[in-house]
Formats: sequence, structure tokens, C-alpha cells
Amino acid sequence: MRQPRRVKRAIVMLADLLLLSGVMALLVPARMVAAPAFDSPSITTLLALAALPFISVAALYATGFYQLVTRHIGRTGAWHAGGALIAAIMAWTLLIFLAEWRTDLITLPRTVVIAYFFAGWMGILMLRDFARWWLRDLPLDRSRLGENGRKRVFIYGAGEPGVGLLELLRENKAYDVRGFLEHDSSLTGMKIHGRHPVHGLHDLGALLERERVEEIIISTPHVAPSDKRRIVRELARYPVRLRIVSEPAEIVTGQARPVDLKEIDINDLLGRDPVRPIPELMRANISGKSVMVTGAGGSIGSEIVRKTFALGPERIVLFELSEYALYRIEQEVVDALRDHGAGVEYAPEIVPVLGSVGDETLARRIIREHGVQTIYHAAAYKHIPLLEGNIRAALENNVLATATLARVASECGVERMVLISSDKAVRPANVKGATNRLQEIILQAWARRKPHGTVFTAVRFGNVLGSSGSVVPRFREQIAKGGPVTITHPEITRYFMSIPEAAELVIQAGAMAGSGDIFALDMGKPIRIMDLARLMIHLSGLEVADEDNPDGDIELKVVGPRPGDKLHEELLINGNAVGTQHPCIMRLNELSVLSAEQVEEMLGRLRAAMEADDADAMQAILAEYVEGYAPSASRAPHAAPAGEGDNIIPLPLHMK
Repeated sequence: MRQPRRVKRAIVMLADLLLLSGVMALLVPARMVAAPAFDSPSITTLLALAALPFISVAALYATGFYQLVTRHIGRTGAWHAGGALIAAIMAWTLLIFLAEWRTDLITLPRTVVIAYFFAGWMGILMLRDFARWWLRDLPLDRSRLGENGRKRVFIYGAGEPGVGLLELLRENKAYDVRGFLEHDSSLTGMKIHGRHPVHGLHDLGALLERERVEEIIISTPHVAPSDKRRIVRELARYPVRLRIVSEPAEIVTGQARPVDLKEIDINDLLGRDPVRPIPELMRANISGKSVMVTGAGGSIGSEIVRKTFALGPERIVLFELSEYALYRIEQEVVDALRDHGAGVEYAPEIVPVLGSVGDETLARRIIREHGVQTIYHAAAYKHIPLLEGNIRAALENNVLATATLARVASECGVERMVLISSDKAVRPANVKGATNRLQEIILQAWARRKPHGTVFTAVRFGNVLGSSGSVVPRFREQIAKGGPVTITHPEITRYFMSIPEAAELVIQAGAMAGSGDIFALDMGKPIRIMDLARLMIHLSGLEVADEDNPDGDIELKVVGPRPGDKLHEELLINGNAVGTQHPCIMRLNELSVLSAEQVEEMLGRLRAAMEADDADAMQAILAEYVEGYAPSASRAPHAAPAGEGDNIIPLPLHMK
């Protein structure tokens, strides 16, 4: 009913008045039969009796009963109505005595008033139940008869949260709940509220087709990430859109609303159960210290800033080349201080620095002025195809800036410098990977030159979900535009890890390091990008258009390898790694291949080639110093190492 609130309230008050008047009209004749002394009431008596329903409605209004939502009065509203009727009867009785109508009403049986109270109270509550049925259930029944505009959905999970979600969805006329899905066989075959069947998953495809269901909403709360992935993967085999309640615990309390439903994020499938961080390792290089994060506005850098903020540093220096990225992360941290400052024992100083860490004068001044003790070096260019055509910029920002920062850190007495490296550094097929490997070599050389000074270490890992360089945001944009979704090669695979997990592991690995150590993070199994693209299309409620399904929604197009692409990434150069106290962190047995003097010679040659803007010379130097790198390899994808293709995560797909 699209009417103003006051109009709705007036309609309800009129309905209550008619109801209570009807109750009185039925009770008086009934008592006239049972009480012959009351067989000819006067006009005054009839007017007095007629006044009671009006006084009752006035009492309900005065006590705020009509401010309650008609179809959701609940137990509290029921007691509210009863109290208002008692107050009305007491006021009516007082009015009778004050108006001196006592003589006219002396023969009125007291049971009329008592019966009026109970009949009126029950009538008011039944009227609300009818309103709830009319406004909520009846439209759903009509939708089952073919009314358009309602989305047919199943709810996964027939427990209390699922039933709570049913109540919420039934209030929203956009949804038609066709039933429940359950893996628990003991619940299948039952009916919720007598008419919502609980189905198993054994013949879900036929069930979805028969019921013409467009969407499955997952209501199961408090499940481990692995269980949630299992549920999503099981349901993702079928051509139906999936959504999940963003805060499942709120369903039971009635606080969640259908607007809290969210799309299934691909991270829900690619992520893994987090390993609880080791508190001592998290705090070792941060708590009470002055910490600097370079590339502080980037995907990994900003997450390290967030983790650092929560660990009680004395100061956080945000070093960033991008003005917008620096502004964004600074505002986020400042807002966090404002919102939570009163509840924490520390208030770290926030120092935003706009510039390049390759600016030696700036880097030296900032480190000394703010007493920097720990550096997390995440500043680097990362986009592979861009760097293939801009090798000079890649060397300037990734290699020379790292060398400058390492030298300044050592000379200024920084306790620890942790480099964020990548799996691209292993037998690199591109400029980006070659520069990552040179970064590692430079740090190891500085560690050998001053073994008892600054601890230099590097942490190597693969793609992080949602980063600016990840395929996931790119695929999401392409799907939103209607396709096509572009794949470079049908067999290409990548490792994936969530940004928060990567940041935690980087901090812990840095705390375990001896100078010159290189660590690799356990990335799990690689994932075939073709399967990833198909799954993302499917989770959007769409179908892939291919030879088997020419009428599909989104085309998958293989566009060929980009410059610098590898088919499969690796994490180890020589395959030698040992475990650490953290199960997801490996210490690599990869010793420094260059002395500090050789590194200085290499850097001198690079600077000369860069000043001459000689791209061929720069490529030649990279090929000379980086094992496995050849400029020609950046033009075609590398094949998989032996056995690599057999170790790929299968993603759930109902199509080929």
C-alpha cells in the first residue's frame, strides 16, 4: 500500500473501531437473552455502551500502539494492546460514574465488560495476523500463479538462520522463496512453515529447471572458509546466480535485511583457511618502533600499513610516489585514529611523505629525522606488459631505487629492511621479474658487505587477490561490460593469495630473517586462469558463449600471450627450501650470487645504459646478471616445468 503513514494509521484505527463496535454489538444481544432484567436498555445505556469502542481506540492511540508496525507487533505489541484495553475500560467505568449513568447501567452484567476485553483483545491481534498474511503471504501466493516481477530463489540452509532469512525475504515483494536446499539428508523432505519444502542436492539441476529458480541465497553462518568454499563450489556447478548474507549472525536477531545480500566474491573460492599469525613475530619489528612503508598506497603496501597500525608502532612513515594513493592511505589511517583512538593505548604518529625512495637526499633525511628502525619496501612497478616497453622506468624505480634505499638504510643504522619480491623473479620471462631478481641480489650483496649491520631480507610470493595487477578485477570489469573476457592462453596458471594473508606473512617472515635470507610464501596450488574466467562468469549468473553454447551471455576469447607472459610461475630457483616456525613460510637456500663490488659494477653499467637510453644494452645487462632471463623469452610464454600442470586446483564448472 503506497499511502502516507497517517492515512494507513487512520485506516487501521477505523478497522479497530469497527471491530470493537461489532464485538459490543454481538455481546449485548447475547446477554439480553441470558439476563431478562436487561431486556430493554434505554437510549442513554446504548450510547454509553457505544462509547466504549471509541474510548478503546483513543486509549490505543494515546499509548502509542498505532506507532507499531501493523504486521510486526510481536509479543510486546500484544501486551501493549491488552494494557490499553484495560485502561479504556477503567476510563469508561469512571466516566459512567461521573456522568451519573449508574442507574441506567446497573443491570448490565459484568461479564459483558469482561467478554468485551478478551474478545476485543483477540480480535485486534487477529486483525494484525490477517494484515500480515495479506501484505506478505498473499502476494507470494499470487507470484506462484505467474505474477511477473518476482525473483524465484532457493535458500541454502534450513536451520534457524535460513528460516530467519525466509521471514525477511517474504516481507520483500521482490522475492518468491521456492524452498530450501540442504546437504543434511535428515532435513530433506520436510516443509518449513508447512509449505516451503526442503530439497537435497542430488538432483539440483532438474529442480532448478523445474522451479525456474534464478538465484540461490546462502544463509549458513559461522562456517569456516573451507566449508564456505565447499558450499559455493558445490552450488557453482549449476547455472544459477549465487548470493550470500553479508552478516549471517544478524538474521537470527532480525537485524539483517535483504539489502544485506551480497554477490559471491571469487575470493570466497580462491582464498584458503587463514593460519593464525604468531603474535611474537607480528610485533617483533613493529611494536614501539618507527616503521616506514614504501609504496604505502599500493595493494600490499597499504595492507602492511593497516597491519602495522594495529600492532602499536611509535610512528608510521607512509612513503609514496602517487599523490592520490598517499592521500587515500593517510586519510584511512587518520580516520582510524579518530574512530578508535580513545580505545587504544597508543597513538602512532603518521608521517606522509610524497616522493620516490630513489631520491637519496629525501630518503636519507626522512629516515634520520624520524628514526626509522624497520622498512617494508613495497614500492615497485608491477604491470608486466607496460614494463616490457618501458625498461628504463622499470630499472629506475625497481632496481636503482632499491639499491639507493638499501645503501641509505645501512648508513643510517636501520635495523631491518624487508623487500616485497614476487614469483616472477624465478627464471624470469619478463623485465618485471628480472628487476625483482636484481632487487633480491642487491639486498643479499649488502647483507654480505655488512653482516652485522642492517638485516636485509626478501619475501617472494605470487599474485594477490584484488590487487591492481590481478586478473580478477580485470575479468570483473569485462563481465560487467558484457564481455568478451580475454585470456592470453588456455593453459596459463597463476598462484593466488589474499592481500591480508600476504601482508601478515610478510611481517612474520621479516621477523624471522637473518641478513640475506630470502623467503617464499606457501601459495597453495596454482589455478588455471581459463577456469577462473569461466567461474567468474558463472557466479555472475551468466553463461559462457562457446561452441557448445552459442546462445550464452559472455564470450571467452583467447587473445594470445602478452609480452613477458609465462604459462606457469614458480617460487623456487633451485628447489631447495626449509621450513620455519610458521607453516606457510619457507626459507630458501639461495645464496648471494654477486659480491657488493660486483653489484656496484653492475649498477654503474645500468646507469650508463639508462643515460644513453640504450634499451638493448639494458636488456643485455639483465640477461648477464639474472639467471634464466633472456630478452627473447619475453616475446612468448614459457612452457610448464616438468609435472607442473598436474598440480592445478580444479575449479567447479558445470560446463566444459
